[in-house]
Amino acid sequence: RQRQQFISPFKILFRYCIAGEENYLDLTCTECREGFYSLRNDTSCRQCPLGGKCYGSYQLSPRKGYWRINNLTEYFVKCPSNNYCLEGKEDQREANCAEGTTGNLCQSCQPTVVLKDKEVHYGKSENGDCVDCDKMTFVGYAIAISKVLLGLAFLMFTIYTQSQVIERVNRGESAEKAIRPLILVKILTNFFQTLAILF
Repeated sequence: RQRQQFISPFKILFRYCIAGEENYLDLTCTECREGFYSLRNDTSCRQCPLGGKCYGSYQLSPRKGYWRINNLTEYFVKCPSNNYCLEGKEDQREANCAEGTTGNLCQSCQPTVVLKDKEVHYGKSENGDCVDCDKMTFVGYAIAISKVLLGLAFLMFTIYTQSQVIERVNRGESAEKAIRPLILVKILTNFFQTLAILF
């Protein structure tokens, strides 16, 4: 009896390598190991870029002091302040700005942050840092009160010194010797005026 040969054509389709994988010998797709990454269907995994921390596959995040615009880019930018750009986490691959900061390079202040059911408002201080507005107001009041108290103390010292000069003159001391304390008052006045201009 003659055997009949049955032939049925079929195709085997292989998928392309996806983000986080590399093409190994044109045969298989292998996941990128730690220290390497792939954000596209590249033929090979790339070494972790400067400023980035690579966890393998397509996962990479900014190191402390670096920032990137989103998790689809491999370019990291050095931040002007290391205190604002914190190190990202494996599951948080975008920029990790410090509390109260946001925006490009974490240089903008976040107007309102909710912490433990409490709203905290941030604003720019005189030196450009993002600080709690309530604390900044308290510090401002404290500085203002300190200036007033210092001014009153200096005024009392000036009045006391002038009274001492008058008393010395009445006792018959020479004017040149009697006004010596006033020279100190003049020096201190110039010093405080200079501080007021600078600060």
